[in-house]
Amino acid sequence: MDAILLIGEKLNSTHSAVRRILEERDAAAFREIVEAQIEGGASCIDLNAAMLMSEEEDALRWGAAIVREAFGVPVMIDSPDRRILASLGDEYGGDCMLNSISADGEALEEILPAAARAGAGVVVMLKDMRGIPPSAEEKLSLAARVSVSAAKAGIAPERLFIDPVFSPIATASGGTNAVLECIRGIKERFPAHRTIGGLSNVSFGLPERKLLNRSFAAMAAAFGISALICDTTDRELMKTVKASETLSGHDRSCRKFLEWYRRERETK
Repeated sequence: MDAILLIGEKLNSTHSAVRRILEERDAAAFREIVEAQIEGGASCIDLNAAMLMSEEEDALRWGAAIVREAFGVPVMIDSPDRRILASLGDEYGGDCMLNSISADGEALEEILPAAARAGAGVVVMLKDMRGIPPSAEEKLSLAARVSVSAAKAGIAPERLFIDPVFSPIATASGGTNAVLECIRGIKERFPAHRTIGGLSNVSFGLPERKLLNRSFAAMAAAFGISALICDTTDRELMKTVKASETLSGHDRSCRKFLEWYRRERETK
């Protein structure tokens, strides 16, 4: 079992400061955010510029170039626009992941073949035109559809990340139980694919958000999560993730935990 892939979440245009950076093409401020996330543990950077509307594609291309050329890590192109996803997937290929694809047949038929040709990774959310299924079994039914569509399109199994959709617990009936059971179900039924979720979604609208995020990260690790989109600059969260992946079997012989511990001591 591989270590949990950590994807930096902080370059999202829903935050006014990030939107300004993208609008003004402030390269110095942009690089500062990327660097802090990588230093914290991110090995991929999520980039969302949807709030820029007509300027979204240009902003994504500008930001992705900095991430790839200055830091040499993959970029996650996060957009609701399927045309943009296909276009940038063609440009960046295996150096990118395409995020925010729904499990609707039309979306899968449009994006998955394009991603397969490019060699890009894909994140497919377990939601369709009816919304987010409330139960684990309904989510897993969508996961089966996604798996079949990905195989038909020629997506390499390990390049498919299935997102059970981390909903805010403030509004989610039943809390996180369905999501956790879905993670376990995907691991059992579709072991060649990986799972992913946006960690900060869970705590939205509640106090003590960092505490809730850390706690759910540990729970998700225990159920077999493969990747988290999260705030890698939160040192306490990173401690929790490293401990959790070790305790849950993601870290054989505790090697990565010990390497992390030595690095932490050297930086003090």
